[in-house]
Amino acid sequence: MIKVQQVSLDKKTISCYCEESKINPVAMSKYFFVLLVVLLSACRFDPQNYEMVNRQPNIFPDYTNVVVPPNIAPLNFYINDTADHYRIKISSVKGKAIELSQSSPSVIIPIGKWHKLLRANKGNVLLVEVYAKKGGQWYKYLPIRDSIVDEPIDSYLAYRLINHVNILWREMGIYQRNLENFDETPIFRNRSNNNGCVNCHNFNRSNPAQMTLHFRKENPGTVLLVDGVKKKLDTKTPYTMSAFSYPAWHPGGKQLAYVVNKVTQIFTSMIDYHEVVFDGASDLVVYDIEKNMVTTCPQVSSKNRENMPAFSPDGRWLYYISAPPALNDSMKMYVKFSLVRIPYDAATHSWGQVDTVISAAQTGKSITFPRVSPDGRYIMFTMCRYSYFSIFDQTSDLYLYDTLTKKFEPLPVNTPYTESYHAWSKSGRWFVFTSRSLDNCYSRPFFSYFDKNGKAHKAFVLPQKDPLFYKYFMKNYNIPELITGRVAVTENEMRDFVRTKPTKVQFDSLVDIDALSGATYIYRNMH
Repeated sequence: MIKVQQVSLDKKTISCYCEESKINPVAMSKYFFVLLVVLLSACRFDPQNYEMVNRQPNIFPDYTNVVVPPNIAPLNFYINDTADHYRIKISSVKGKAIELSQSSPSVIIPIGKWHKLLRANKGNVLLVEVYAKKGGQWYKYLPIRDSIVDEPIDSYLAYRLINHVNILWREMGIYQRNLENFDETPIFRNRSNNNGCVNCHNFNRSNPAQMTLHFRKENPGTVLLVDGVKKKLDTKTPYTMSAFSYPAWHPGGKQLAYVVNKVTQIFTSMIDYHEVVFDGASDLVVYDIEKNMVTTCPQVSSKNRENMPAFSPDGRWLYYISAPPALNDSMKMYVKFSLVRIPYDAATHSWGQVDTVISAAQTGKSITFPRVSPDGRYIMFTMCRYSYFSIFDQTSDLYLYDTLTKKFEPLPVNTPYTESYHAWSKSGRWFVFTSRSLDNCYSRPFFSYFDKNGKAHKAFVLPQKDPLFYKYFMKNYNIPELITGRVAVTENEMRDFVRTKPTKVQFDSLVDIDALSGATYIYRNMH
């Protein structure tokens, strides 16, 4: 036997052999040509003969033309175009393409190959090509072109899962999801605490080691996780109308702003605004962790209703929303909040004067959830028709205020459905928000890339291993917060700690109680 010819196919050498005594050059060349055509056809992934479809494939979730971070989990999707067979090719400038050939319309992307492809192509386009075979004929859709940026997203997302129907609220939990894969673990599920409410989780600048959350009804109290140390607090004092609610960390990590309020919930006959949450009264307080002390001032404990605090990244300003006092039922329900701010010195607990940033008279709507970008330039907020609980208002949208130009505008991620809570990543290049745009029923977390020019790009929903997950999962994602790592405390540790006796907080003796003209003072006098 002698080797007569070699051909390189995909870096592999194919050799043809024949017996020396029986070589026929003409016959051999024909044989080799046929063999080469067969081998090349077998190695070719793309169908040779196909018809073009003048549109992109109809996929769910919509991951078309989005900007993605290089560390996100695979964007698995479902092809809504019916066919007998599919071929999916995912490629970019560098590295080996991911090629899938299957009869199922559910596209499950191998996670290892996905991450390898994204890491190698930061700053490049991710090309997704879909072929569909129907009745023996192949069709090719216009390619999906996503962009891979060189700016990773925070690796974890923390959120509360809660049922949609109010009578089923008793089953809930705080969870954390690894955004680089599909691992979800509970931080705390309320079934460990006789189904008492757990809510208002919040982190200091995306730091999983600095967290606060509240427990209501069963073993009530506010829990702080501060760099490995756990604290449970009884936050009601003789000079505040309630225990702590909506939190905001001071960036220094030694203080938190909270709301004390008398909250009410009612139901309406309006389809697109069936539930209204409002405060009869509300004030702001600041809690000093080291001193175990609650403080406030007349400016943020006024007759007006102060709510939804948020510190600036330098800690010098406390932003919040403010509305007139609830003098009657109409003013309680149909209230519109303005965005204001006040200077605050964390070292001395001293306050300045209130400054109005955006007034409700200017917007004609109600502002809620102000969140300052990590660089301090932008303030993202939500606007709805009334009050501050925007999740039940279909007209609720996200807006962006530029502190340099003093102008604000709606974000392009808005849809005809509810966009509500939102949070920045630590870098400020990403933000997460809840939207009901998938089904106008359940709140889901979406991510958007926020570039250096202050532009928000098309959003994409949190990827799931099963691309049809959102078709059957009937719980709301509530208060999504981006964090840079995993919350280290285990669910069992949290369960045991919640059952311990809380420490009573102390009210600041230097605060002139009689100078507090607001709701806290009014409430104290009534009781």
